[in-house]
Amino acid sequence: MAGAAPTITYPLKTTQLYSRAAMGYLWAKRSEFGKTTVEALEKIYNRRTKGTLQCQQEIEYAPTNRSKASRMGYGRIYSKGPGLEKLEYDCRATLCRDYYHDLDMVNAHPTILTQFVRRTLDMDMPVLENYLDNREAVLAAVSAADDCDRDSAKKQVLAILNGSTPKIDCLRPLAEEVRRVAKILSNMPEHVALFESLKSEKNHYGSFLSHLTQTEERKCMLAMRRWFLARDLSPDILCYDGIMVRKKEGLVITDEMLADLAGGVLEDTGYRIQIKEKPLVGFPFEATADAAIGPDPHVSVADYAAMKADFESRAGFLAPAGKFYLLRDNVVEFYDKESAQTVFGPIWHFPVPGQFEPVWFFPLWLKDPTRKITSSITINPADAGPGVLVLPFSPAWKDEEPPEDADVRVAFFKGFLEALVPDAQMRDCLTEWLAQLIQQPFKNSLTCPVLAGIKGCGKDTLGDFIGQHLLGRNYATNYDSNEQFWNPYDTGRHNRLFAKLEEACGVMNRQNEAALKARITASEITFNPKNVKPFTDRNFCRLMLTTNEANPVKMDEHERRFLVIHCGGSKVGDMAYFTELRRLLFCPEGAAAVGAWLEGLTIGAFPRVLPRSALAEAMIEDGKSVEVLWLESGEVWEKPEGMTSSELFPVFKAWCCATGKEPTRSVVVFGRNMGQAALDGKVVRVNHHGRSLYRQPGGG
Repeated sequence: MAGAAPTITYPLKTTQLYSRAAMGYLWAKRSEFGKTTVEALEKIYNRRTKGTLQCQQEIEYAPTNRSKASRMGYGRIYSKGPGLEKLEYDCRATLCRDYYHDLDMVNAHPTILTQFVRRTLDMDMPVLENYLDNREAVLAAVSAADDCDRDSAKKQVLAILNGSTPKIDCLRPLAEEVRRVAKILSNMPEHVALFESLKSEKNHYGSFLSHLTQTEERKCMLAMRRWFLARDLSPDILCYDGIMVRKKEGLVITDEMLADLAGGVLEDTGYRIQIKEKPLVGFPFEATADAAIGPDPHVSVADYAAMKADFESRAGFLAPAGKFYLLRDNVVEFYDKESAQTVFGPIWHFPVPGQFEPVWFFPLWLKDPTRKITSSITINPADAGPGVLVLPFSPAWKDEEPPEDADVRVAFFKGFLEALVPDAQMRDCLTEWLAQLIQQPFKNSLTCPVLAGIKGCGKDTLGDFIGQHLLGRNYATNYDSNEQFWNPYDTGRHNRLFAKLEEACGVMNRQNEAALKARITASEITFNPKNVKPFTDRNFCRLMLTTNEANPVKMDEHERRFLVIHCGGSKVGDMAYFTELRRLLFCPEGAAAVGAWLEGLTIGAFPRVLPRSALAEAMIEDGKSVEVLWLESGEVWEKPEGMTSSELFPVFKAWCCATGKEPTRSVVVFGRNMGQAALDGKVVRVNHHGRSLYRQPGGG
């Protein structure tokens, strides 16, 4: 059977985009389509999110409740409502080609069925495997025998897999093989209930096999979805045997990416599939621009243009979020259309002499086809471009020239670092990390200092100096609550260079291990403001964690993101010292002195191989799974040529019993942990006839 898939919570929610101009084109030629297509197009357009400047719809995917088999968890998942995957190909391609890549599993059903039968029954399907190996030759033979085209021949082969009776003799061996397999599977205890639920259907063997294959196909498709989500991409349209993933700047679908994606599916499900990108062509059409608006009779063209320039310098529509926005002190406030009119009205309007009510600017701007639609808001001048609003960038340390006593203040700061970080190698690395923040503010170091030490040693004092004085509050965020840091709606890191998490909680950080690492290393991050559509933007925010815990983050031997520093406590309780520190450093003069010093340092590149403290080594040892401890024990296995996780589990449990270790609770979890150990190089995993075998390094 396929490997245990992660638990799926339905419905799966997505936001699907499509071209407004393309929808207008298709609607204009609706007389050429069938009734079903026209009804689907109408439902899709009527379902769009109202008030948005691009067409989008919120769609949920889930199994249906139409049959007993689907209620048992078999079969495909479908969109509730008019999902774009339900459209015929040409219409879907026309609507989606500007927004999506279309990725399909090659020969999904035949490929999955042969592997499912091999892993379930330990038997081959030579006729179907011949079709997979010699597909074009088989289709050519079917075409010649039935005097039909290639597509019709392909449909006949797939119909056989769903239990149809063959029309031509050359397909009879395949039909007999498929029916033989279906009968064997239907008698297996785990499949009896499914088969019984389908007995009322005329083609019950075909329906039975189709439900099994569609279920495994769904697992592969959802594995593709998880692979994209883990990389902050948007797999919005679930197409049964494939995925349509949203286009994104810098995203190029290469053969290497498709191979990595197929590897992810194999890792997740055990199925070895091939994935290809299908070009989205559709109908050719030319988009027509909206009719140009004229200014209100009370507003001159020049006055409108001047107010438009002022408005678009600090307000507008942020397309990724689907909301209107206003900037106040570099903080983005989001509004729906009605609220935006209320907020924008008093700021931007044209008084009319002798008339109580002015001409409101915002409604005129909404009708302006040349209005600026903002694609992103940034503090990085290098990101300037069409649709990008670049905010002024002026870190606090540059607000003043270095004072005459700059050397005194810098010397005090260096002494503070020596007291806080006694280890010279660690201190040098932290100093360069700070210098890189000053010299290359928009190049993420991909490194997160973790300052661990007793209360009062000065670790948070360092973070406060960086955030509040060196950079300034417009470019830094301080989290004094782990709950706020991990709040799914938090946007405190958006357009920030630095964020400090105080009293970092190891339990919460390990629960959010993947998300934490993404926040440190991802070039882009998705933000999800409350009541606002999630949007993705550049990530140049460095994180610093401070903690009193001995194990604040998950560490392993390959960890390269965390600079774990065991802070010194020589200044604990020295109130006079910290009073002097604040006098010299917590001020514009202190920030200017230290900022200029850091700007002048010669630094190496980040990311780099980080020095590892004794605390980090202890965290690594503490973080090892019991499976890794067992693998490192050197116990020799009975079958050096390879054993399955099910065969190894009793051996592992016996070792745990003998050594007093608490064993993993189930063979499923054990298998998952062994898979991770294989990725970490602790054990060798090989695929043997669709089964994963584990070998000890250096074994047979």
